[in-house]
Amino acid sequence: MKHLIMGTAGHVDHGKTALIKALTNFDCDTHKDEKQRGITIHLGFTHLDLPNGNSIGIIDVPGHKDFINTMISGASTIDFVLFTIAADSSIMPQTREHVHIMELLGIKNGIIALTKSDMVDEEILELVELEISEFVSGTFLENAPIIRTSVKDNTGIEELLQELEKVTEHIEQRSGGCFFRMYIDRIFSVQGFGTVINGSVLQGKATKTTPLYLLPVNKELRIRKLEHHGQEVQEIYSGQRASLNVVGLDIRDFTRGMLVSERMIKPTKMIDAELTLFEHERTFGIWNHALFLMGTFEDQARIHLLDKDTLQGGESGLVQIHFEKECFPIFGDSFIIRSTSSDITLGGGKILDAYPLHHKKRTQKIIRHLKTIAQGGLSAFLAEEVRKQPHAVSLSSLSEISNKTEKELLEIIKQSFPEDIEAKEFNKELLLVTRCRIDRIRDEIIKLLTTHHQDNPLIKKGKIFEELCGMLNLNDTNDNGLLEILLEDMIRDRLLMKVEGTFALSEHKIFLSEKDIRKIEKIDQFLLNCGMKVPVMNEIRAFAEGEQISSKELNNILSYLIENKKVFT
Repeated sequence: MKHLIMGTAGHVDHGKTALIKALTNFDCDTHKDEKQRGITIHLGFTHLDLPNGNSIGIIDVPGHKDFINTMISGASTIDFVLFTIAADSSIMPQTREHVHIMELLGIKNGIIALTKSDMVDEEILELVELEISEFVSGTFLENAPIIRTSVKDNTGIEELLQELEKVTEHIEQRSGGCFFRMYIDRIFSVQGFGTVINGSVLQGKATKTTPLYLLPVNKELRIRKLEHHGQEVQEIYSGQRASLNVVGLDIRDFTRGMLVSERMIKPTKMIDAELTLFEHERTFGIWNHALFLMGTFEDQARIHLLDKDTLQGGESGLVQIHFEKECFPIFGDSFIIRSTSSDITLGGGKILDAYPLHHKKRTQKIIRHLKTIAQGGLSAFLAEEVRKQPHAVSLSSLSEISNKTEKELLEIIKQSFPEDIEAKEFNKELLLVTRCRIDRIRDEIIKLLTTHHQDNPLIKKGKIFEELCGMLNLNDTNDNGLLEILLEDMIRDRLLMKVEGTFALSEHKIFLSEKDIRKIEKIDQFLLNCGMKVPVMNEIRAFAEGEQISSKELNNILSYLIENKKVFT
C-alpha cells in the first residue's frame, strides 16, 4: 500500500474544488470567505482511498493570482498533480504559471482533467485538447492523459479514478529519510484536546514517543495523538497527510513558516542553489532582490549570481541566496522566487548547499564546486561535502544533513562515489575523507617523527597519540578516529612501530659513538656517586658543563638513562 499526496493546479474557476468533491464527496472550500466569493482562498484537504489499495492525500490549492504564495506552499509537498483546464476557457495565465511552478518544484507526474466539458460542443473540445497537447509539449505533463470531465453529470469521473489508480502504481513511495520533518500548513485548537497541527510529512516517521522540536524557536513538543485521514494511528510517515495533537504549542505563538522536526536542525541564513528564471522580460544582474518561498517559509532575499553577470528569462545559473530570517533547508529542497511585491513568479530551483561559506568573490573554484553538485546530484553533494570539510566526515553526519538513511548513503558510496574519497571504519562508524588529506596527514606524521628522532637520537620512544593529535591539529572526534586508523595502517605498512605506548619511525635506530658512550657513563657515574641523595637539576647541569656536555646533550642522555631504566623519575 502506497501513501501519496496529490495536489490540484490550474487557473481560477477551472473547477478544481468541484472535481475533488465529485471524486471524494467532500467540499474543500470550508471557509466562510470562500463560500461568499465562490473561489478557493486557503488550502483545502481531503483524501481518497483507491480500489487498488493505494491511499491519496489531496491538497486543493487556490487558482487565483492573488493566492499564488498559498498555492506554492501546498504544491511544495505533493507527489503528483491533477491539473485542471476548463473546456470553455482553455489555456489561461495561471494555467501557464502553475505548470512552470510545478516543473521547478520537481513534480514529475500528473493527470490533466478537461473540466466543464458539458459546456462546449465536440468540435471545441477537440480544439481545446489539441491546444492543451501543444501547450504541455516538452513539460512534465507531455505524456499525461487528458480526461474529459463534467461534475454536472459525472462525465469522466470513473475514467479519472482509473487513471488515478494507474498513476499511483508507477510513482515510487517518497524516500523515508532518517528523521521526521514537516512544515505546518494548518493549525487550530480543539476543546478538550488543545493544539492540533496539520501538514504533509516530508521525510521520516513519527510515533507518540518521537521527540519533536518546533523550529525556529527550538521548543520541544510532546505528541499526544496522531491522525491520518481522520483516523487515529500509531505512526505517521513520509508521503502522508498528518494531523498531530501536540502539547507545548500555544496557537497564539505560531507564525507561518514554522516546521516540526525530530532533530534540532542547524539554521541557516544563506544557501547555494541552482536557479532557473521563467520566460519573461525580467533580467537579473549580479545582485537582485526577490521573495523566496520554500514550503510554507517566506522571506525577502538577496540573490547573488555566481557564474554569470546577467541571467535572462529561460536561463539557469548558480546563485548564493541571503535571507533575513533563519530557515531550515535540506539538500535538494525545491523553492520558488517571486517579485518583492509578490505579483510575478520569477522562477525557482533546487538547493545545492544549505551551509555554504560566504562567497565574497565569484571564483572559478566555487563555480566548479557548485556545477559538480548540480550535475551529479546527491552523490556529488556528499562527495563535495567531504572535500569541503577540514576534518573527517562521519556517515551519520552526512545522513543528517541530507536526511537520507545510512543504508541509502552506503549504497551511493558503494556504487557511485568518486575514487578520491576513502571510507574508513572506526568504532562501528564510517568516516569519509579525501585521499589527498590522508596522504597529507601521513606525510606530516613522518616529518614530525623524523624531527623528534633527530632531536632525541638516544631514545627509541616517539610521540604519544595525544601529542600527535595536538601537533597535527586533529582535535575533532572524527579526526581522532581517523588518526587512530592511519597510525594502525602505517604500523601495518611498517612505516611506524609502537614503542612503550608511543609511535616511532620503524627505521629509527639508536647509534652510540664512543664519545656518546663516554658522556653517558660520566653522567651515569655522577648520579651513582650521589647515592641516596637525589641531586637537583642545577647540580647535574653544573657537572655536565664541567665535562663539556651541552644542555641538549644532557637532556638526551637523561632520556636515554630513563628509557633504559638506569634512572627513575
